[in-house]
Amino acid sequence: MEHEKRVLMNQLWSSVDTAMGFVDLVYSEIIFGHHSSLLDGAEMIRSVTKEEVVQAANKWELDTIYFLTREGEEE
Repeated sequence: MEHEKRVLMNQLWSSVDTAMGFVDLVYSEIIFGHHSSLLDGAEMIRSVTKEEVVQAANKWELDTIYFLTREGEEE
């Protein structure tokens, strides 16, 4: 889980490395009506617990199953 937190932190910080990334970040804030600093976002990522991840995952419902086959191959 610590590895995934580091990945998310890296994505967060690199989101402002490009103009498009910064625009995406600001656009999301406008659409969802929620503004927080990158430091706030980083703290939110750091504070997530295993229990919170399990609780969120338990709310998921299976929607679609895909079967991948080779081109021209039938099931």
